[in-house]
Amino acid sequence: MTLASDQKLGSEDLSSGSRRMLELREVVFAEWEARVRATLEKAAELPQPTLINTLPAFYDNIAQSMTLDYPRPVATDGANLAVEHGGERARLTGYDYETLVDEYQIFRWVIFDVLYRDGLSLVPHEVLAINASVDAGIKEAVAGFAAAERNSREQFAAALTHDLRGPLATASTALELVLTVNDLAKVRAFAAKALENVHRVSSMTNELLHTMA
Repeated sequence: MTLASDQKLGSEDLSSGSRRMLELREVVFAEWEARVRATLEKAAELPQPTLINTLPAFYDNIAQSMTLDYPRPVATDGANLAVEHGGERARLTGYDYETLVDEYQIFRWVIFDVLYRDGLSLVPHEVLAINASVDAGIKEAVAGFAAAERNSREQFAAALTHDLRGPLATASTALELVLTVNDLAKVRAFAAKALENVHRVSSMTNELLHTMA
C-alpha cells in the first residue's frame, strides 16, 4: 500500500476512530480557523485558501495514523505536507517561527476538543498518534520555513551583490577621472558623482545586512 496523501480514505482499512475523525474534518477546520484568526495577529487577514494551505491533507494523514498497523504510523511518513506548509508560510505570509508553531498547537487542541465534544473516546494509541503526528508536523514545518527563508536570503544577496557592481564601477571611474584632470569644476563634478554612488553602495549594503540578520 502506498503512502500518498491522496489515497482513498474512509475504507474498511481504517478504524472507527479514524473514520469518525475524517467525518469531523469540516467542524475541526471551521473551529481552527476561527481560533487562529482570533489569537494570531499574522493569521487574521490571510485569505482562507492561504490560511488552510496543506493542513486538510495533513489532517487526513493524522486520521490514518490513528489506525493500528496502518502503513502510516505518523502523519508525516511518506509525505512532505508539513515541509510545504512551513515553506509557504515563509514565502506567502508575515509569519515568524513562533506563529508557525502556535498555529500547529492550536490545531492539536482543536482536534482533541472537537473529538471529545463529539463523544469519541480516544484510546491511548490514538492520543499518541495525534500528538506524535502534530509534533512531527511542527518539526518539519519549521525546517521548511527555515529552508525557504534561507533560500530567499541567498537569492536577495546574490541579486544585490550583482546590483552593487554598477555604482561601484561608476564611483571608480569618476575617481580615476579626478586624478587625470586639473579643472577644479570637473574635479568637483567627478567627486560628487563618486560620492553619490558610494552612498548608494552604503545604502544597499545596509539593506543586505538587515536582510541577512
